[in-house]
Amino acid sequence: MPGFSVRPDQLDSEPMAINVLNGTLRVDKETPGYFRLDPHSPADRFTKLAPVEFDPSAGAPIFRAFMDQVQPVRDGKKDVQRFLAQWAGLALTGETSEQRLTFHWGKGQNGKGTWVKCLLHVYGDYAD
Repeated sequence: MPGFSVRPDQLDSEPMAINVLNGTLRVDKETPGYFRLDPHSPADRFTKLAPVEFDPSAGAPIFRAFMDQVQPVRDGKKDVQRFLAQWAGLALTGETSEQRLTFHWGKGQNGKGTWVKCLLHVYGDYAD
């Protein structure tokens, strides 16, 4: 139908935009905190939804306690936690320039599956 059809490349075409419940979250290096929340717009043509609300002031104390348990501070630094947070954020976008692959290794009962399940829940339709 003319006027109602779009090409597949017009859907989900902005790799640094994520559709969340309370708007469109855009990664923007010019914005303090690197994120900007815009109102939803049909022009974005999203086919996916992360079923969460973006709240820049959220503290996530339970998640942080979990991370401290499974990836404790070493030498006063949270390097692994920081890497995992960056990886989780990058994986949520359509940005592929890093061309990296991670392996989650361990004997079991050390948080790997819980961490991945948490991401799958937050990512919603973006989890592939």
